[in-house]
Amino acid sequence: MAQTAANETKDEAGSRFLEALQRVAGLTDMSEASVTAAIAKLTPEQRQQLQAEADEAKRELFEKEEKKEDREVYLKTMSQQAEQAGMPGTADVEFMSKKISAFMQTSSEQPPPMLLLEAVAASPYLLKDALAELRDADAPKVAATELDAIEAALSAIGASGWAKPKAPPKNGSKNGANGAGNNAGNNAATGVASAGAAARPPGVRRTLLLLCLHLYQEQIPGGLEQREPSTAQAAIGAVIKARRLLDATLSAALQRGWVKAVLAGTELQAMLSIGVWSHEEDECREVCRRKLVAFGLKPPRLTLRCSAPDVRPGRPVPVKVTVTRGHAHTADEMAAAAAAEQSATNGTNDGADKPQQQVKRENWWLIAESVKSKGSSKYPSDAPILHNHLVAYQPLSAPLNVTTMEAELDVESPGTPGDYTVIVHVRSCGMVGVDVKRKITFTVKPERPPSKASLANTASQLAEFNKELPGFGSQIGGLDDPNKFGSEIPQF
Repeated sequence: MAQTAANETKDEAGSRFLEALQRVAGLTDMSEASVTAAIAKLTPEQRQQLQAEADEAKRELFEKEEKKEDREVYLKTMSQQAEQAGMPGTADVEFMSKKISAFMQTSSEQPPPMLLLEAVAASPYLLKDALAELRDADAPKVAATELDAIEAALSAIGASGWAKPKAPPKNGSKNGANGAGNNAGNNAATGVASAGAAARPPGVRRTLLLLCLHLYQEQIPGGLEQREPSTAQAAIGAVIKARRLLDATLSAALQRGWVKAVLAGTELQAMLSIGVWSHEEDECREVCRRKLVAFGLKPPRLTLRCSAPDVRPGRPVPVKVTVTRGHAHTADEMAAAAAAEQSATNGTNDGADKPQQQVKRENWWLIAESVKSKGSSKYPSDAPILHNHLVAYQPLSAPLNVTTMEAELDVESPGTPGDYTVIVHVRSCGMVGVDVKRKITFTVKPERPPSKASLANTASQLAEFNKELPGFGSQIGGLDDPNKFGSEIPQF
């Protein structure tokens, strides 16, 4: 019975989605082929509208108390289907959310990349590959000697989370003390103590080493190319799964308003996409630039302009955003980019299956962050930590030859008059060192007292209303004389 209820909930959600698709795309033929073709032809604006309607329908279905049991069965069923399809399920996303939540209880800062990467490696979704090595004869095998060699290489270059802690200075010299202090600070910044590397469970260690091999391939001698084919294959598989899990985690963080987790997630996604160890170092930016050029793409140069009007309490604040793309392609550059993409992916399934539209578009996240926190170091030890909140977001997409992207974010204003600050971010999940942000301030003004004209108009409307109810006006007028109503009216 529970399974039937879950199917009914799923059918209802599917029906609502198809109704929304009909409105957005103007569909009359609801055959599977027509629906598939219509979805493929949707513009970014139509996709955004459809997603908004689908999210609203989902909220309506899942917030009903009478659907609680159905919801639990439905989520379990969807998680099982995700697992069968090789995708992360609800349990995997909740695992990541708990790791992020635990960090948020101690800091208002952005979670460090290594903390997220360690959580990804320890997730049930990624650990399945480590278990598959033992159970599945066809699974890529990574020899213990390979893992030891990768760890030694990471330790030698001082990779985050793998650098061996420095021995304490014997003479207590100032330089030695400073060196130890800096090393401790670096370890704290990674979110993972280097000393804990040896204590990682074997499955977590294996997956984390493979992910770090991908991130540090530009620094490790030989990179991926000189590894055993099975090791390289396992590393690629781990990266693909890590990106899938981060996609799901990013969606959950967006829904919960965890803005710092969203920003951290986009950065780690970009690092995994490019294969670099940092989002800020110049060397990593150069690697990104080089790889973009290899695909006939120009490194992004964005200029961000934002404006927001002053409002009254509780009114939405329309934040207008204009993103100028200083790297827009000319017609010749568009043709060269398409040719380079085809050449770079020639002979691979990924290239053969990639739609032309993906090659010619550039995608971003537009995120609005309300400023509440003061940084963890500025709070007294016993004070509660205030977190910045994600107050609005939407995807941005533009063809490579378009010079301007425009959007408007509706931010709900606070109910208390005062000055408020919002940081608008433009973030990429596929490139490092290209994000931009701008801080804007708006004022919530006190509510205006009613004007004399407004009060006079209200009085006039009441008088007219009084006339339309015969006899009622005289009764109201008599309230000032209780004797007219006899002893039933209590005397105060």
